[in-house]
Amino acid sequence: MSWSLKIMDANGALQSTITDATSPPVMMGSPTCEVDPPGDCVTMTLHGRPDQLNVAPRGILQYAENGVDLFWGSAIALPSSDSLGAGPADSDSDSLERYTIAGGRQLVDDSAVKGYLLGGDTLTISNATNATPIQITTTSAHHLVTGQRVVISGVAGNTAANGTWTATVVDASNFTLDGSAGDGTYTGSGAVSPAGADAPMDVSDIAFALCVRYAHPALTVNSTNFPASGRVLSTFYEPERRLSDALDDLTKTIAGGATWWVDSGGQIHFEAN
Repeated sequence: MSWSLKIMDANGALQSTITDATSPPVMMGSPTCEVDPPGDCVTMTLHGRPDQLNVAPRGILQYAENGVDLFWGSAIALPSSDSLGAGPADSDSDSLERYTIAGGRQLVDDSAVKGYLLGGDTLTISNATNATPIQITTTSAHHLVTGQRVVISGVAGNTAANGTWTATVVDASNFTLDGSAGDGTYTGSGAVSPAGADAPMDVSDIAFALCVRYAHPALTVNSTNFPASGRVLSTFYEPERRLSDALDDLTKTIAGGATWWVDSGGQIHFEAN
């Protein structure tokens, strides 16, 4: 069996990689990993040389065997690098010390929601077709769901696009305005914003928006890990608290529940059960 251990700083920037071929050896045996279904990293313990591993407080470690990632998490209990043999839970006099690594959920716990009202950010428009219906293109992913109400403002040329509309999603950066008809060639400018409290969003899209906005920078937030739940909310307010609490609250709004976790690559997932 071959293994590798990537050591990163607290923001996820790679600092070094240790493998089973590293000489002299800096780790005894293989780490003990606890991973719950469907891939939620819980905790990992390992014994190694502090003077060689050089793990920073809250540093990120990623462990793999035979090229397959098994664990990703944050170091929460570290020995002293200048006191070999005196580390936590290791009272012998050798140079190997115990490290405790919490799974990625720890970083979600560490991520604070600063107050979130269902709605989202204002997006910039790059095109509005002179067609029936009008198709809007945004400069970044819109994260809308079909049926969501949006306000279009500031569109020049094709001014019929301006107003409050129900959106039908075409792809990640395009959507059409139900019942619209163009009245001219788009000449520039324009913005998209949510239409207030009557703007329903899929629960998974709300979870995604929260994670994009507030997740720890070492975590990866990818829209493909937030498949549509089929449950929409028109109102959702999360006051200042932990991101993990907000995600837990969202799982309870879905019939049958939902699950969120952080995988062995540091990616957040949110899926209906």
